[in-house]
Amino acid sequence: MNRRLLTLRLVLLLAGAAPLLYGLAALLDARLLMDVTGLLSRASYTMTPELNYARKPLGIYVAMFGALLLYTIVDPLRYRAVITWGALLLIGRGVQRLLIAGELRELFAIPFERNLVHVVYLCALGTTLLVLRPAPPTSRT
Repeated sequence: MNRRLLTLRLVLLLAGAAPLLYGLAALLDARLLMDVTGLLSRASYTMTPELNYARKPLGIYVAMFGALLLYTIVDPLRYRAVITWGALLLIGRGVQRLLIAGELRELFAIPFERNLVHVVYLCALGTTLLVLRPAPPTSRT
């Protein structure tokens, strides 16, 4: 196996495992979600009935996004489009966190510096996936 493909698979493992685990935490237990969120982003919030409801459908989306990225490890060339869209989603989420940094600070007491770490992580991870993804197959005409 070539080094680039191995590196891509390792990055996909990282990119997929984190949302899979975070999404499962959201699905399984509100307290677990709050603990993980507090650890990762230093967020501080109260689990209202509305948030408790919202964590379940959002959790399944986050978990399935992670599972989808992990699935691409099997054959990155075949699932190049999934890698591309996953990378774009990661970059989009990073940009979104940057744009709503003030709101995150006001609502959840997430320090700007901590949020910036997440922004850089998400954008770097997405960009790395875009750079490492296999070249598209050449058409035979």
